Amino acid sequence: MHKLDTTSGHLPYYKQIKEFYKKDILDGVLAVGDRVDSEMEIQEMYDVSRIRTGRYGKAWTWQGYVCDIQT
Repeated sequence: MHKLDTTSGHLPYYKQIKEFYKKDILDGVLAVGDRVDSEMEIQEMYDVSRIRTGRYGKAWTWQGYVCDIQT
């Protein structure tokens, strides 16, 4: 798991999380069809609020990296 930068002047958490997943996709750690962690799972992994994880999810969906599938 990646570690959030909490130093002064860091990127917002949702942007850092987005970059973690982008790197994993581009590096082949995540492939087409792989399940991406849910907002709740991301909240727990990184100890961040739902607002922060919601921004991450919306940013990814808009950029076409992931699609939201309700099961």
